[in-house]
Order: sequence, then structure tokens, then C-alpha cells
Amino acid sequence: MVPAEAGYDAAGVPNQSKINPIMKLILPAFRACPVCGFAIKAEDSVYRLHDTYSRQATREELRRDQVSELDIFGHRICMLYSAMVCPFWRSSRSKFGKDSAFHGDGKRGPTPSLMGFRDYAVLVDATQPVAGPTAQQFVFVCRQLVEDTVFDDPFEAFADQYDRDRKATGGSLIRGRRRHYAPELGGVKRLQKDLMQVLGSLRTIPPDAIVDLEGREMGLFGSGWL
Repeated sequence: MVPAEAGYDAAGVPNQSKINPIMKLILPAFRACPVCGFAIKAEDSVYRLHDTYSRQATREELRRDQVSELDIFGHRICMLYSAMVCPFWRSSRSKFGKDSAFHGDGKRGPTPSLMGFRDYAVLVDATQPVAGPTAQQFVFVCRQLVEDTVFDDPFEAFADQYDRDRKATGGSLIRGRRRHYAPELGGVKRLQKDLMQVLGSLRTIPPDAIVDLEGREMGLFGSGWL
């Protein structure tokens, strides 16, 4: 399955190793999962897999009560699935590609984890573009850690959990409109339509708060503001 956050080239071929930057605005607006593209219920917590480096950085930020992330959060069951099917999570020796936007050596490391938070919000600079080569980098602010499960072998750690959760949730997580923009699901035309809706909302819906980030005033929008 191609993740909802993946980018596509002009021929409609997905690049699963690259996140489409604009999805970092569209998916949070609808509180949609970056894996399946369906909405995460308001009462459900949000999850993301962390390599050893990013987990340590997040744990350090928790001590300062200000956790920021660069990745979109999703359903717990979708993150369990990703941990088992993505080759990067299978070995401590796995590495991101050389052109990765992540930290230096890009290694998964020995203590990756599934981290969950009660909710998250996105910081938006109204003075900067949201798309194109000069687009701003969206930062997510996390609220209230609810889980930090360290693993080595994702199959050993999560296979039984995934099977139980899949049976328990049934089809309850895949309802409503899907924010996935594969060519067979509407592609670029549908993506542009949803983007216009999100941009319109930023002009009409006030942010939850104004935050100073390195001297820049940023609007803080809680996930699911649409």
C-alpha cells in the first residue's frame, strides 16, 4: 500500500521514500492518517514511529514540556503495519537515503519506538508560502505523551497487537472521505481542490494561539480544524 503522505511524479508513479510537503498541511487539517488517509477520531490519540535518534530528541524535549516534530501522526494500527512492512524498521543497521532530510547518519539504531500523543497541532507562518520550492517547513507541536514502546524486531513486538487491533476495529477506521491522492483516487485535481479548501480555512479560521518561534510569529492550528 502506498502511504497517503507519499509524493507522485508527473507520470503518477509514487515515491514512497519522499513525503509530499503539502501533505504536512492537508492531512493535519482533516486529522487524517498519513498511511491510510482516513480521519483519526477526535477521541483517539495519534502515533508515529521514531528511530533511536528522534526518540532521544523527543524524550529530551519532553523534559522541557515542548515537543516538536516534523512528521505527521496517524492511527496506531497503521503505524504497527508500517513498522512491519517498511524495510527501514526491520534492522538496527537500516539507514535513510543520503538525500534524507533527517539527521546525520540516518540510522534506525537499536532503540526505535512507537510513540503516541493525545493530540498535535501544526505551526503555520501566514507570511510564508505553503507550496512550491520556497515553501515553509511545517512543524508539529505534540500534546501529552501516552505511549513510548521501544522495539527491536517489529514482527515480534507488534504482529499479535496488529492482529488483535485489526479484528477489534473492523472497518470503523476506514469511514468517511479518504485524503489519499493516488491517480486512481483523484490525483492532482483532487489534491488541489482540498488544498484550496485548507488555504481558505487559514484565512477565515483563527489559530488556537500565536506562538513565537525563533523570532517569527506562527499560528498554532490544532489537528482537525476542518
